[in-house]
Amino acid sequence: MTFTTQELEEFITKYFMNSPVKNYSTENNTSIQFDLQQDFEKYNEESNKPISEDIIFKYLESDSLSNDIEYQRDYLKNYEIHICLYNIEQTTRLPFIKYGLIENNKTYNFPSENMDMRPFIEIMENKNKIAPELENEEGELSNEIDIEFMSQINKIYKKYTTKDLNSKKCYKGFLENDKNQIYVFIDNTNETNNLELEFCIIDEILNTGIIRNTPINNNIIELFKNNIILQRMQTIEGIDIQFPKIGYICDLNEKNEYTNTFKNDKDNIFLIPPSISHDEYDDIYIFSSIPLTITNINTVNRFACFVENIETSTADDTDNLTFEENNILFYGLYEMDLFKEL
Repeated sequence: MTFTTQELEEFITKYFMNSPVKNYSTENNTSIQFDLQQDFEKYNEESNKPISEDIIFKYLESDSLSNDIEYQRDYLKNYEIHICLYNIEQTTRLPFIKYGLIENNKTYNFPSENMDMRPFIEIMENKNKIAPELENEEGELSNEIDIEFMSQINKIYKKYTTKDLNSKKCYKGFLENDKNQIYVFIDNTNETNNLELEFCIIDEILNTGIIRNTPINNNIIELFKNNIILQRMQTIEGIDIQFPKIGYICDLNEKNEYTNTFKNDKDNIFLIPPSISHDEYDDIYIFSSIPLTITNINTVNRFACFVENIETSTADDTDNLTFEENNILFYGLYEMDLFKEL
């Protein structure tokens, strides 16, 4: 017997947002499974409700994106392929999505290349000579149009990762806009490669529209706003999982004023993030919702911060809160599993 939607919402609110971080494991490339059995047992003891199974989280399931590149396509037009690499961060209390972008012309974009249309035109001209299906042993792509499409995707992917794409494992499908731009989604979570990309979170794409002080391409923002499936990570029952907010960790300067921290070099990552002894909130990690200065803004440390969607000014019975000082919104987090440096 499974939880009802209301019971599951109660469980996530009461225990999942206020419990230790769990170990996550990927399963069948379409979901992330959490081992929450202990929390379910705790919930069961207090509510006398039966337990059935682990909660499963999903993102971009196989049927949510298009996979038919041939359908009603005009091969005489020019198209752009945009490679949308994403990772599912699994070391925080809740999982979250982060997408890899590159900066060019003072704007953040997905890696992209113009689609080479010549092979497609040649295939279509000779389609009467092509067998309808070329099924291979792995059951991957079945016709030459798809094979050529995946070949061009792999070429772009390899340019930025130096590795060939495992299409069966990582390729999720694509979305297309009315500007002949094809956005190909690739789950890069379990792949080990050196990515020269700047990873951003959904909050930056949907709400701020910038990374530090550099804008994100409007086509990307429109794509995510127009396709709600890109915004959502859900439980298998369809309950949305809150995505984190962008924050900039704070320390105190010699004047006892909040100041953001900055990267000393490209690979500098905090081992022990600074906490602040606050007069009202005691020892707490504090993040500003915006950078506090434009000086060296391109090296300011960015964090994904899990803050509940409620306004609060007290630390009673919560491990996260929000407050305002000098007309700036700040996030206060008590546990390190509620934030992650980007």
